[in-house]
Amino acid sequence: MQQLSFLDGLSQWIVDTYGDRMEQLTVLVPSKRARIFLMDALRNKVTKTSFAPQIISIEQFTETLSGLKGLDPVALLFEFYQAYTEVTPEAERERFEVFAQWAQTALQDFNEMDRYLVPPETLFRHLFDIKEIEHWSTDPDQKTELIEQYLAFWKKLPGYYHTLNERLLAKKRGYQGMLYRKAAQRADSYFITNPNMHWVFAGFNALNQAEEVLFQSALSTGRAHVFWDIDPCFLADQIHDAGMFIRKYKAHWPHYKTHEMQGVSPVFQQPKKIFCHGTPKSLSQALKVSQLISEAVAQGQHLANTAVILGDETLLGPLLQTLPAEAGPTNVTMGLPVRSHPVQQLLKLWLHMHIQAFKRGGSYTFYHKEVLEILEHSSLSGALQSGTAVDWIRRQNLSFVSHKRLMEQLGAASELAVLLFDPIDRSSTSISRRMLALLDFLKELTPTDTQPQRVFRAYLFAIYKTVGQLHGYVETYLPEADPEWVYALYKQLMELSEVSLEGEPLEGLQVMGVLESRVLDFSTVIITSVNEGVLPSGAIVPSFIPYDLKQFYGLPTVKEKDAIYAYHFYHALQRAQTVHLIYNAEKEGLDAGEKSRFIRQLELEPRQGHELVLSQSFPPIPALTIDPIHIAKTPQVMARLHEMAQRGLSPTAIADYLRNPVSFYFKWVLGIRPEEEVEESIAANTLGTIIHGVLEDVLKPFLGKQLAVSDIDHCLTQISQLTLFHFEHTFREGDFQKGRNLLSFEIAQQTIKNFLEREKKALTEGTSIELLALETKLTGSIIVANMPQRVQLKGTVDRIELRNGCLQITDYKTGKVMANQLKLADWSVLREAPSADKIIQVMMYALMYHQESDLASLKTCIFSFKNMKDGFMPFMFDKQDIVDAQRIAEFEVFLSELLFEIFDGNVPFTEPVEVE
Repeated sequence: MQQLSFLDGLSQWIVDTYGDRMEQLTVLVPSKRARIFLMDALRNKVTKTSFAPQIISIEQFTETLSGLKGLDPVALLFEFYQAYTEVTPEAERERFEVFAQWAQTALQDFNEMDRYLVPPETLFRHLFDIKEIEHWSTDPDQKTELIEQYLAFWKKLPGYYHTLNERLLAKKRGYQGMLYRKAAQRADSYFITNPNMHWVFAGFNALNQAEEVLFQSALSTGRAHVFWDIDPCFLADQIHDAGMFIRKYKAHWPHYKTHEMQGVSPVFQQPKKIFCHGTPKSLSQALKVSQLISEAVAQGQHLANTAVILGDETLLGPLLQTLPAEAGPTNVTMGLPVRSHPVQQLLKLWLHMHIQAFKRGGSYTFYHKEVLEILEHSSLSGALQSGTAVDWIRRQNLSFVSHKRLMEQLGAASELAVLLFDPIDRSSTSISRRMLALLDFLKELTPTDTQPQRVFRAYLFAIYKTVGQLHGYVETYLPEADPEWVYALYKQLMELSEVSLEGEPLEGLQVMGVLESRVLDFSTVIITSVNEGVLPSGAIVPSFIPYDLKQFYGLPTVKEKDAIYAYHFYHALQRAQTVHLIYNAEKEGLDAGEKSRFIRQLELEPRQGHELVLSQSFPPIPALTIDPIHIAKTPQVMARLHEMAQRGLSPTAIADYLRNPVSFYFKWVLGIRPEEEVEESIAANTLGTIIHGVLEDVLKPFLGKQLAVSDIDHCLTQISQLTLFHFEHTFREGDFQKGRNLLSFEIAQQTIKNFLEREKKALTEGTSIELLALETKLTGSIIVANMPQRVQLKGTVDRIELRNGCLQITDYKTGKVMANQLKLADWSVLREAPSADKIIQVMMYALMYHQESDLASLKTCIFSFKNMKDGFMPFMFDKQDIVDAQRIAEFEVFLSELLFEIFDGNVPFTEPVEVE
């Protein structure tokens, strides 16, 4: 049977008690959503036309009593800074960015102090005494300047507090604590001077001291009622946190010496089913909610009486994405954060880019990564002809891009390019104006024809509104503030900015946060993130006031905050018939969680009529079978392969096919290469190119002659100059005068020097060396059975020489290669050999050279600069390092069979399957 909700009972009492006099009644409720639901409940109870009572929040009520208007947190921070500068000598003032780091904590303490009506002078004196005791010394003269400054801060706190209050009172503005303190001071006179008014306070729990004064003052008139919305079992249990506050009011308020508490009803003890679902990780909870909603719809349940309460509100996004379509209309009063939206990220990146340009001084230059990220940003797609500029930055390898050269590439006539990259003034107002202009431009780019475009415009509007706030703040308070300060404030505002979601508040599934669930009742309740650290939060709010001082003055501590969560949790369960508690059961890792104490309390304190079911829920994970990619050789592909056969296949291309035929297809058949990136630090392949180039240039004068020790000595004198030349040519505009690139420069020089010193030593020991070719191109061909003509081969060999009378072909490797990687005993196992690419490369050089020169035998080697101790490492087949005509013929058979497979139209390009 459906139980009467708290608001239904309250509305019936209001109609029965006040009837035609409801316009004399003011009802105070804890939240805006409660106001809507109470108004709907009253509408269903009245039987004739009448004026509704005034339904307001406690914050609106305190504004009325205090005569002050509330101030948002950011404006309050600025007002505090103005007060701070008034009482602080100019030489001692901190910059706003430094001030803000401690001011937030001070304002939080001022607010708590006022809400709980703590005498400020007494608390500040005690606080200073405590801080002085912490730095107590037997010798007062031992106080250092740092300690003196530290104690001076605590001595100045009262001055900051009073000056801030005076400034705000003069403007009839105030922070929440000020409003409460002033309202409490005026409470008695307000209630006495409004003899025809009546008040109902509904659904409150943890009251601050100022609220207690207001409530008791209203009750003392006999024209006020307080409805508490609690089960008597929580009042009877003297240690249950859910009833901690209301037990205190019942015991200490004079009104309850002669009156019974209203709103106390034995609803929690009614029969109910409570399901506790442990899920792996946080996001699985959203999937579990979706599953429960689908099951409820399938059973014919009406979702208007179902609530999803998010213990952790960051689950809102995943929840909305996973809710099933059959859930129908959903009312969400929380907003979606804009901090992760692409436009917000673009503005943040843009502002950071300009701040860094300021810091560099001199010419206005941007960091290339930030420029590229903006030019290729999804929000600017098609609006900026940036392809030429992007290619230019990558081709020129520009780590930093000057504004002037960038605008030459983009075109100075482009309005968007000017907005994005023109230098900005250092004043904060000019920065915020440019941001607004940029958002205006983006708004004009975005049509509203489709739903995604309308959603994008909604986010754009929320961001525009936040930047408008930023502009208002800096224009009013700090128009000449530094860009870094604007950046910090922008990030803070964006953390708070949200996109409001539309919905009918009284229809469909209700999704809300914990605080919004106050005074609302639903037959089915789903609560997520019922974990320690979330419910209850366990978070400690930063404060200058130590724990023992808070206890002495009755300020809230962790104990009171936990009790607030306990009340909200048990209130959500009170009138529900079916409850689902979902928690993260993962015990290890970054997203680990611990079951909340509230679930353990339900386990350890079972109640009659409550059925508790514990379970572990794992979302279904489909069995993924990743089939290897197969690419058929269509006529177009075969035509391209035949074209490649005529132009020539290189050892690198064939080695790529051995590693992965699909990669060979993309890279060599389609010509898709990795996008060129700017090298801030020299990549290994770039370093290898430089070393190859230097060795070619330094040894080229000695081609065709026997090397002598003196030749090597001459080469050693050329290393520095040639290395510098090749770095400048290969690394283009990269900076190699410092950092990792300077180390790479030195490594290159030392590597080349070590190699030449090794050659010099060999010469002194009697080795004869005659250089025949350096970086020379070789060509050849091979018969493949399924090809109408010979397949052409090509490659560039690093070095050919006569070494001790034997012809030797050498390939330099900047990576590490070991001698045993160049050993083979059987051609049939070459395809599976880990070093197959290296063997194929050197043997293809041998094959092509053999075809060009018809030489009977030679050696083919690899020289690894990271393994110089092994020197020139020859390819060895069956322990023989000489490659003769027979060995070349055997390799030619192997290569022909491999190429037959490449050119076979019936054999698709197939991705290799990795065996674990």
